[in-house]
Amino acid sequence: MNSLQPKNQKTKVKTLVIAESGLLTDICLRQNAHSVYICDQAKREELALAIPEYAFSEVDGQLHQRLSNRLSQIQQIRRFTNELLREQDMAASAGQLREILATVEEQTASKQHLIQAELSAIAEVCQIIPITFESFRRGKLRFLRSTPPPDENDCHILECVLCYLAEHQNDYELKIFLCHDQRHFDNSTLHESLAQLNAQMVFSSSACLQTIRSYLPDE
Repeated sequence: MNSLQPKNQKTKVKTLVIAESGLLTDICLRQNAHSVYICDQAKREELALAIPEYAFSEVDGQLHQRLSNRLSQIQQIRRFTNELLREQDMAASAGQLREILATVEEQTASKQHLIQAELSAIAEVCQIIPITFESFRRGKLRFLRSTPPPDENDCHILECVLCYLAEHQNDYELKIFLCHDQRHFDNSTLHESLAQLNAQMVFSSSACLQTIRSYLPDE
């Protein structure tokens, strides 16, 4: 049994995890097993997972751009490899490099096609927090006032999260905002804003699971 899995399903705490772009990126690129596990737990209805609609669009755009850039870099390396192939003493090594590049290019192109399908699958198991006029207004004003976090996209995501928590303040025993961007969000003002809504913020999927585990009653 996974060490982070509830010890007794009858005593599990009613838990809400609100995640942002970092969790989506982790799952789409298979970067973190704990992030995948959180999504699996939501699929099994062991916890409620909510993600802002804004985050889905942000990740879709960013990942496609990242993978497009990677393909461009592969093309540049391929041209360099072709130069090396013309040198007798480098031909063998260059041939090996060309084979590796072909594999990486194929895997990257495959990932590019799978991103939308992966995001759609995550959307099926989570509650999507919509962008409302009020959350957008607050996010814009937060950014213009230079109130943390410093990035405009993060301001909109945060306001969506705060609005959602306010609406569901009494629906869950444990409420966690899982934010992967500690540099921008680890701020006393933001921690206090969440605390006022009886929620807490963590900065990794492993920390999120450890927090859930700590709230489980002892057998």
